[in-house]
Amino acid sequence: MGKKNYLTKKKSKSRIKELIYFLIHPDINLGTDQSLKETFKDVLFYVGFGFFLVGIIALITNEIISLENSINSILGDRNSVIRTFLVVVLLGPVIEESIFRLPLRFKPINLAIATTVLSWVFIGSLNAIYGNKECIVFQILCVLIAMPIGVLTLYIGKKYSEKLKIFWTNNFRFIFYASFVLFGLFHAANFDITSKNIIYLPIIILPWFIAGHINGFIRVKYGFIIGILYHVLNNLVLVLLSY
Repeated sequence: MGKKNYLTKKKSKSRIKELIYFLIHPDINLGTDQSLKETFKDVLFYVGFGFFLVGIIALITNEIISLENSINSILGDRNSVIRTFLVVVLLGPVIEESIFRLPLRFKPINLAIATTVLSWVFIGSLNAIYGNKECIVFQILCVLIAMPIGVLTLYIGKKYSEKLKIFWTNNFRFIFYASFVLFGLFHAANFDITSKNIIYLPIIILPWFIAGHINGFIRVKYGFIIGILYHVLNNLVLVLLSY
């Protein structure tokens, strides 16, 4: 029993070390040949570790500055459990992973999917500001506008595939850092940011910087599907705790 506990602690330390090392030295060639069972154990560990780390930082930042969070209002709505589950647990992770993590490994189709989803989200956000975000007609229009953007990206990606692949390999460090910085800035829209509290922006979105790093690491090492699984489980824990 003692040896088993020792091995478990050793494995946990190695996971954390690898996560920290990847932050300092992002490696596009990182991968694994371990079994699905071992991969799932790793994912569960990172869910717990990430939630613990991000939770502590979020509590500290809330003590420094308190802002209205639109996600809290969604989680707190007891009358729309199904909607919360669909949006936060299922749809949200798929959308965010498609935009921020899918392109970490270069393929023309990955870029095309990311730009299509990003365009759809961006155009839809304009409707949320100026109109009714539940409007089915507008959502269809968003898709019709976003799809040609994705097709154009796919064409450019295929035309310059070799050059872009070399660029991705040579500049992966900056691409990876940009992915979780943009991920954090994307979530800044959840808060009521004004000219008075904008100086706290780095502190406010720090939890998403960390979450974005862990998400990116998992996507690169274990693959896109496992990255979505991690994100889904992470959001599921958040929803369950909120209830």
